[in-house]
Amino acid sequence: MQDVRTSYVFTRIKRELFLIEKLAYVALAASVVGTFFWFMHLNMLSLLTLEKMWGMFSLRHPERWSGLVFGLALVLVQSIMQWSYRSARLVVNAEGLRLEQTSTSLLANLTFFGREMRWNDLKSVSFIPRFGVLQLRSHAHKLPWAIRSKDWQLQNAGATPVADKNAEPALVRLFREHGVFDSFAADSNLDAAMFDLTKHPATKKVLTGMAVLVVYGFVDRFLQSEAWAFFNASYGMPHVLAGVLASLVLGLFLFMASRERIVPVRIILGLAVLSGAMFAGASYVGGIRINQLLGGPLLEAHYHRNIPCNALVPEDKNLPIIEYTNLARAYWCSKTVDEVVIVKVRKGLFGLYQVDLSEHRSAIREYRQNH
Repeated sequence: MQDVRTSYVFTRIKRELFLIEKLAYVALAASVVGTFFWFMHLNMLSLLTLEKMWGMFSLRHPERWSGLVFGLALVLVQSIMQWSYRSARLVVNAEGLRLEQTSTSLLANLTFFGREMRWNDLKSVSFIPRFGVLQLRSHAHKLPWAIRSKDWQLQNAGATPVADKNAEPALVRLFREHGVFDSFAADSNLDAAMFDLTKHPATKKVLTGMAVLVVYGFVDRFLQSEAWAFFNASYGMPHVLAGVLASLVLGLFLFMASRERIVPVRIILGLAVLSGAMFAGASYVGGIRINQLLGGPLLEAHYHRNIPCNALVPEDKNLPIIEYTNLARAYWCSKTVDEVVIVKVRKGLFGLYQVDLSEHRSAIREYRQNH
């Protein structure tokens, strides 16, 4: 690049989200919505609960809402910074790259951080197509400079219609035409980030399997009327072990597959751990179905509420105690200690119990709505 005599000036354009960013936002929204409906399904969220939560964030309790205000302030600062960068420009010349502010606005300058790197100081230049990011690492700075290539266009190029929106960004094309990628080594630490999981046949199968596990876990859990009697080591450890075994098997599968087409070690480890966790969750949900097929019949058992009104105690000491949160306390306190409560219980494999509390859950929800 040292032989470049003309300075290339790039200006910011409207920020567009990459596919992976859209997927991340969709996943976050789905998690929030799924958690909300899950709480509703467990009768842990109601209009009264929301009113109580809103009352917690009063001016009398600043320690409760200060964290929320801090988070909103960070979002506001980030938005202002994105606004200030709209008037910035990126200059590429024989000396290197320079990011500078062109606006005279005080706010824009206060929230803007300039950056400069010289060609002589660079030690690696990498382009990550999936993220559309150019990463430059120099000998003088420990932190790399990551540039979103699609955010920049050549000055005065906006009037020219773009025939193909999927065409290579102008900044990347400039680097390629002037041999920047050939002059500097790529960062070896980015092998995993530059690896496309959807292009390798083995990782593509793993991603498909993970998607199936997630969909099954969510859908079947909502369809089930039964649940494990306890949430402790005895009930959870078998599924944890199943997840660990799945991780080992998957890791071996990816290792064998990488002999033909290389899969980075970090990708293998990351997929193995993530897949194992998903398999453990699906195993926890699927174990209930297995017990329904191979376990004992669903029988009615006699229970009584305890004195604190937070659990049901069985007349048969071999059956499990059923614990409740404080949200159900008022309902169970409306019943006497001597009153018999019918609970459907199933003894499954290895002596593990599961119960069907759907009728009681509906009764608790109706009681809370009327009181």
